[in-house]
Amino acid sequence: MSRARDLSRVTVDGADIIPFDDSTDFAEGTIGKALKDIVGVNAFDGMTPNASSTEAKAANLAALQANVTKAHTRGVPLIVPRRTPGEYRVNGSATVPDGGIDIVSDNGVIFSTADAPLFIFTGACEQHDIGGFRAVFELSAPPAAACAIKFGGADNTKFSQFNKIHNISSYGAIATIIDDSAPRTTSFGLESNVAWNCFDNISNFPFTNVARNVFWFKRGSGTGNTFTNTKGRLTSTATDAGASAYWRYEGGGHVVGDIVIESAHLLSIDAADCAAFEVMAGAAYRSNITLAGQTDAGVARVFRLNGQSFVDLHHDDGLIGGAAVLGIDAPLKTMRLYDRGIGEWAISGDWATDATTSTSIDVARVNLLGGFKGGLMLTVNVNGLVGGVANGVAEIKIAIRCDGAAAIAAVKDTIAEPTGIFGASVAISGLTATISLTMAPTGTGSNGHVNITGSGDNFSLERLL
Repeated sequence: MSRARDLSRVTVDGADIIPFDDSTDFAEGTIGKALKDIVGVNAFDGMTPNASSTEAKAANLAALQANVTKAHTRGVPLIVPRRTPGEYRVNGSATVPDGGIDIVSDNGVIFSTADAPLFIFTGACEQHDIGGFRAVFELSAPPAAACAIKFGGADNTKFSQFNKIHNISSYGAIATIIDDSAPRTTSFGLESNVAWNCFDNISNFPFTNVARNVFWFKRGSGTGNTFTNTKGRLTSTATDAGASAYWRYEGGGHVVGDIVIESAHLLSIDAADCAAFEVMAGAAYRSNITLAGQTDAGVARVFRLNGQSFVDLHHDDGLIGGAAVLGIDAPLKTMRLYDRGIGEWAISGDWATDATTSTSIDVARVNLLGGFKGGLMLTVNVNGLVGGVANGVAEIKIAIRCDGAAAIAAVKDTIAEPTGIFGASVAISGLTATISLTMAPTGTGSNGHVNITGSGDNFSLERLL
């Protein structure tokens, strides 16, 4: 066997058996196909381009499924050729076996819903399970819309809802998932029909090209989409406007909101002003967004809201690492946001006593770190019945600090109705402060509930009820 110097061809005794140059993707000879299957399986083998009849689309689906299965069985990638003679249309879903496959492509999109009957985007709101593959874009400059899955089409009566889209990673894509489908008009604004889906374990990484987003929603967010276990490594602003962001939402007058993101751990390398979550200017609705997880090294900010106000924006179960900041640049309403370094501890419990004279009930214990670091403001909210007296409620503020070797505490403020119904006392033992409720019942059956919140640094809070 000899090899020609032209590395785009493999020859046997001077005869070409598998041309693999810029004009041809795969050889049709028996030996050529066998060698090709060592490298990968052509996703379109046995399929008819531009199929229009139901029978032809069904035959295409059967061929696609056979190719997917072959790639999985042989442990080689499923290859989407660079040049194709038309669109390959199917009328159902191809199943990727457990363990998944690699899909290698120089095209802009691996799977698209631009043709309404395609296997992801249907008018019947069928529930699909899509996942288990990697999309690899090998060109150094793939098309600007390069992605693993793209929701599209001009028909805004078609919906893609209640799907499970999972275990998909892309390499060298502008984004792993792109939604560019036609929105419908609602009372809130223009709303995407890609909604109520579960996106799990979706990621994007650089390859020969940069990775800008994991999710790029070009027509608003849809409603009810949830995201878990998002990861990746974003690297650049690429050639499109805007800096990198794991979630990017855009579209003037398009609805953005009703989004739940959890269990994300995000990082970025050499991506200027990378954000975890970005909403471009002009968005409508802007409500009900929860982001939980860790924003880590290289990510500059958790949020980039481009000067827009939001209602019900939550970052109350998340961690901020590296040099990241929350990055909020507009006033918000009904928010719950935690930046780094916040120390807050809350406990609660029920109390009861049959004492018929002045008494106290231990409800909490505060432990301080030694030295001159640490301290807290403790807020005690208590309500209930004081036997023989009245039902009441009170809020009590207690300041607790450390002088180096021992705790020092003082009750600073008490607001009660009726006045004097509840109080508090503090007993000090070294670095420990024990908090007690005080009251003066004249009959049995006193009982109620207490909520205690400490805010500060270098302390622990124990519930004694």
